[in-house]
Parts: sequence; C-alpha cells; structure tokens
Amino acid sequence: MLMKIYTINEICNELKEKLLKGFALVCIGSDLRGDDRAALELCRMLTNLNTFKFKIILCEYGIENCIGEIIENKIKRIILIDAAIANNITPASIIKIDIDEIQEYMPYSTHSLPLPLLLRFLMEEFKNLEIAIIGIVVEKMDIELELSPSIKNLITSLANRITEE
Repeated sequence: MLMKIYTINEICNELKEKLLKGFALVCIGSDLRGDDRAALELCRMLTNLNTFKFKIILCEYGIENCIGEIIENKIKRIILIDAAIANNITPASIIKIDIDEIQEYMPYSTHSLPLPLLLRFLMEEFKNLEIAIIGIVVEKMDIELELSPSIKNLITSLANRITEE
C-alpha cells in the first residue's frame, strides 16, 4: 500500500471501525515541538471523550517510551498516530502510510531509535501484529508549546467525530 490522503470523514470512519475491533490508539509526539504534539493532544481529547472505552497509549517523545506497555498488555492491533512532514501535501491533512514509507513522511523526530526499527521489533515480538500508521501533516515543528490553528481545529474535529455515536 502506498501513502493515501484521507478526508476527515474517511479517517474517522476507519478509525472508529478499527477501535471498535479492538485496536489500541498509540499517539506519538513531543509537547515541546509545536505541531509534533498533535497526536498527543488528540489522544488527550479522546481520553476525556472516550465513550467506546478503547485503549489509548500516550508515547511522549517516541514509541520507545511505551514499547513496554504495548508488550506487557499484549497489544496486537495498533493504530499509530504521529506528526508527518509532507512538503507536497497541505498541512492539517491526514495520511495513511505503509511501514516502508515512514522515513519519507516521518524523516526526523524526537525518537531516539528509528520508528521503522521499533515497529519491526514489535512485529517480531507479535507475529500477527496489525499496524495502521496515520500521519497528521504538520505546519511547524519548532520549539514551542502551541499547536498551529489549523492543526488544533483538525484535532478537535477528529476527537469529536470519532467519539460521536
């Protein structure tokens, strides 16, 4: 599968469907890098609105900081959400990417270990691991504590639509 750009309705429908099937939402980011916090903010909002009671894991500063929780809870179905950089795609867009495309859309990060390496480790740990990788195309990843207005609006819309019945 190659990268796909989603509409907000498409991604919300897919996320709802996967969450209802037992997928855990794993949100990666850094609160100190502007829009890199987008996935973390989404998960925080969903935690407060979580009517479905699906599993949410916050991975501040990289998935390596919550690998233990994923393994300990034997989570075999993951929706991984992280900031994505895509020069040819409008910020506040949502993309779904394949594990082999991660370096292209998530080329640098706050992760101390490369994301593809960690995901392949998890795939070895759990032979039938299912991973969906969602990228939120960001505007800025400078050192700051606020989201861009377009990213904040997107995150709020996503949280509300995912949790509406």
